[in-house]
Amino acid sequence: MSVYALVELNVVPEKFEEAGDIFSKALKATREWKGCNGIEVFSNQAESKYFFIEHFDTEEQWKEYFEWRGQESGHILEAILAAPLKVTFTQRHDFGYGPI
Repeated sequence: MSVYALVELNVVPEKFEEAGDIFSKALKATREWKGCNGIEVFSNQAESKYFFIEHFDTEEQWKEYFEWRGQESGHILEAILAAPLKVTFTQRHDFGYGPI
């Protein structure tokens, strides 16, 4: 069964726009990662937050990706985040209504 990782990033307010540019460039590698079925990004500039909904085949594949991401660009995240990121793993339910 596939998994969704809900990732919440609290960005330093002065770096909100810069963070968007960084994410825009970095997410190509995410989308190409083995097991990644898609990623959606939402933001709330008033609260200086980004939310990623990352769909992977398995939680293990996401964890492998995230370990690589930390090695690849963890230092960049540290410079723009106001707090540690928060990750919640979820399963999708449509309760018979299908996608919106």
